[in-house]
Amino acid sequence: FLSSPSRSSPTELMRINILFIMQWFVLPVFGAVATATECLSKTGCESDVTSQAVHMIQARLQVSNDLNSSWQGVRIVGAGLSRTGTQSLAAALMELGYIVSHGEEFKNHPEKIAAILMAKAGQPDYMLGFLSAEKIDAVFDQPLNEFAEMFQHRFNSKVILSMHPGGADGWVHSIREFVRMWQIGSEYPVPPTWQPVQGCLVPVGPDVSFSDEIVSACKAAYESHRARIISSVPADHLLVYSVSQGWGPLCDFLGAAIPTAFGQQLPMPQVDGTKIAYLEFCKCGLACPGMKVNGHIPGPGDENLVPQEAHDFCSTLLAK
Repeated sequence: FLSSPSRSSPTELMRINILFIMQWFVLPVFGAVATATECLSKTGCESDVTSQAVHMIQARLQVSNDLNSSWQGVRIVGAGLSRTGTQSLAAALMELGYIVSHGEEFKNHPEKIAAILMAKAGQPDYMLGFLSAEKIDAVFDQPLNEFAEMFQHRFNSKVILSMHPGGADGWVHSIREFVRMWQIGSEYPVPPTWQPVQGCLVPVGPDVSFSDEIVSACKAAYESHRARIISSVPADHLLVYSVSQGWGPLCDFLGAAIPTAFGQQLPMPQVDGTKIAYLEFCKCGLACPGMKVNGHIPGPGDENLVPQEAHDFCSTLLAK
């Protein structure tokens, strides 16, 4: 879920991803001897770093890789990309009684980040151990959506491929909005670039713009991801879905009743993380209690990380 700013090979991207994670999260916590900076100058160092992460987890990780005997596994897998309604879907499944992980805790918890590294290296048991310990039965968004096929094969899971209601164009626009606001409210250091899906590498920052080349590449990657999931998941276990379709197709697929309260159908959750971040910022700016910017308490200069869209949103809100 983290990527290199250069046009690099998949191996190089993985190396930079691992180095970024190790430098910001794993090394400070586990006190590893080698540093990511030193590793950058070494050829083939990515395997050393991966091995080091594996060794640290095996030695120190406070979770068993023996799965909870009462855990039924991951029953529902969200294979949709970030910014395709995954937060809304997570909220909907919680309403239906599922225990859901949206993946955020695997981005800011050092041991869980390391468990994801192990899963990427072909050793998913510790990642599954975390899910088992919390009896998670539905997963969405990065980094967990990257293991959709593994979950489906291992647990015979049902797979929901969420699509942006605006198609590839709408998705790229949503991605651009997100990366401009990402640092505001983030509990962890945000990378300089992000790869929401293989083949789509975008810059991150309050003033970023996407070149025609980036837009074309990301639209193609979006469609390629859709085709890959459709071809790899059994049709009777797959729902291609947009949150704009409401409860009907979702509940039919899950074999669940549409939730009601006081005899009325509940509205489908509509959760937009970027809009929530805007609203939080509008309340008290960077002075909001508990506010973080790029993983730290706001300080001098951090106001420059607030995108103009956030200021415009607040102005429009106040004018109403």
